[in-house]
Amino acid sequence: MLLARVKHRRSVKQPIKETQKDYYYICLKDDIHEGDYVLVEYQVKNHCKSRQGYFGIARVEELLEGDTITLIQAYMPTSFIICRLEKGVDFDGACEQIKALRAQVAEIQKPIRMKEIQDEKVKRRARKMAEIEKARRKKATRKEQGRRHHEALEARYRKKLGQKVEPNFRVKRKKKEASS
Repeated sequence: MLLARVKHRRSVKQPIKETQKDYYYICLKDDIHEGDYVLVEYQVKNHCKSRQGYFGIARVEELLEGDTITLIQAYMPTSFIICRLEKGVDFDGACEQIKALRAQVAEIQKPIRMKEIQDEKVKRRARKMAEIEKARRKKATRKEQGRRHHEALEARYRKKLGQKVEPNFRVKRKKKEASS
């Protein structure tokens, strides 16, 4: 049985580093050599403590041969190498091309995104101004209602006192006769 020590390629942006963690996979194919990129299947525990399977790309760092039981006990591999990527495929070069294309796409999309951001800012500013105007009107309305209510209360009070009250709630005071 073959056991392969591999390092995962996490994304297009992050190359494989020497300090990266090593993983061990059971290798069922005989045509895999050191330095090859391979498709691996691995499992991760999710929040329910069940295992979720994924695929990934990894580079073979070392192939280990030996007794099946000894290798499994020593390295405890849990997943398998599915297949080797074709020799003609330059995986690192493809990743570099993707990085360059991603930068070009970002440059093309930048003005579109900036316009969307500007439009969003204008909409947000208009919404905020509308809210401020609505609050101002509401405040003015409340102020007016309070003033009218206060005048009505004052008019009732003056009626009780016997003073004459005009329709606009202004009180006419009785003129005191000049004492002779």
